[in-house]
Amino acid sequence: MFGVSRTPVRAALRLLAAQKLLEVRRNQGFFVARSAKEIERAEIELPRGADEDLYLKIAEAHFDNRLPNTITEAALLRRYAVGRPLLLKVLARMSQEGLVRRSPGQGWIFQPILNTTESIGASYRFRLAIEPAGIREADFRLRPGVIRRLRRVHEELLDARARGGTAGDLFEVDALFHESLAEASGNTFIHQAVQHQNRLRRLGEYRSYADEQRLATWCREHLAILAALERDDRESAARLMAQHLGNAQTFGLAAGGPA
Repeated sequence: MFGVSRTPVRAALRLLAAQKLLEVRRNQGFFVARSAKEIERAEIELPRGADEDLYLKIAEAHFDNRLPNTITEAALLRRYAVGRPLLLKVLARMSQEGLVRRSPGQGWIFQPILNTTESIGASYRFRLAIEPAGIREADFRLRPGVIRRLRRVHEELLDARARGGTAGDLFEVDALFHESLAEASGNTFIHQAVQHQNRLRRLGEYRSYADEQRLATWCREHLAILAALERDDRESAARLMAQHLGNAQTFGLAAGGPA
């Protein structure tokens, strides 16, 4: 179903069992241990592995122009002192996400990213064209359970006690909101386009979540969009999305902030 090998599936099941969402029965397998409502509310903590650490190191170095646009595997192995299998795993992920592509031989070429005023502006104009349109799609449907989950994580961010999360955690909430609405459009191309934009945004924006006033503003803008969708007022939701992205564009061009 998920297109992965047994190893990550087993690791995921063990993680869910450790967090008491699944129960392990000897010689029988894994069984759901909580109700659907409890699972929906559960906060699942995912450990960050060596591949994620290496991914972020390479991404940060590229964003800061500390890596050449074309680099060999040998140079990356020397720079980061990691094993070749781990490096190839990370490069394969970056290639799948459209951040790098192979060059002839053992080299890799970094693709354009959102680290200039021009590229940030172009990204926002593209998102303004597709994200409100996704809400207006005839097949748009955002399930009530998804709305409840999105509202809950945003309300927790607005709670001052919940602001102790990392910048990466805050970016994930932001990305989850936009990708959930894009998926609800029923248009695969819109969903894929928003996912790709989030991958590009992650490299620069995950550093910029220290502005609590801006954090509160985009949380409330997201919640207003969700409220309109809960009323089944998709036209208002689409207009609110356009306003939200316009506000984010103004802030992003000035400071590279979240959206």
